[in-house]
Amino acid sequence: MNEMVQDIRASRIPVIVYVAPRGAMAGSAGTVITLAGHAAAMAPETAIGAASPVDSEGKDLGETMEAKEKNILKATVRSIAERRGPEAVALAEMTIEEARAVSASEALDAGLIDFVASDLDSLLEQIDAFTVETVVGEKTLHTARANLDFLDQSFIEKLLGVLTNPLSFTY
Repeated sequence: MNEMVQDIRASRIPVIVYVAPRGAMAGSAGTVITLAGHAAAMAPETAIGAASPVDSEGKDLGETMEAKEKNILKATVRSIAERRGPEAVALAEMTIEEARAVSASEALDAGLIDFVASDLDSLLEQIDAFTVETVVGEKTLHTARANLDFLDQSFIEKLLGVLTNPLSFTY
């Protein structure tokens, strides 16, 4: 997760994180990755949060390790959510400290995300002319007439997905 956050924040090209489709969630590391985006959007009926640290098997950490992990995660989200205002920072910290999760509309109201968009076309329409800050300065997005290319996962990518998350396999 840390490497992904670093890559997003260091990108010269704006990275827009979109939590979709309806029913999807940006939980745990997904919360931090969403916050790292230069812009963030969620589909209706999605959720974000519940980012309290756990071990690799999903179990609670020991007291000292939990305190360390929570504090470093809270410092991370504070630094990347700071640009979104104090309410967003407070909510970001609650996703870690209290395992708080919120809906897309609650995240928008708190300033945790920039847009709620029902589909990709709606997102591209809403985000057009939106200005973001990258490592090379401000960039204004021009998405009104964007050409979209969708890429299928390769066999290896699908296999790795099943091996790392067997629950993702569909019959």
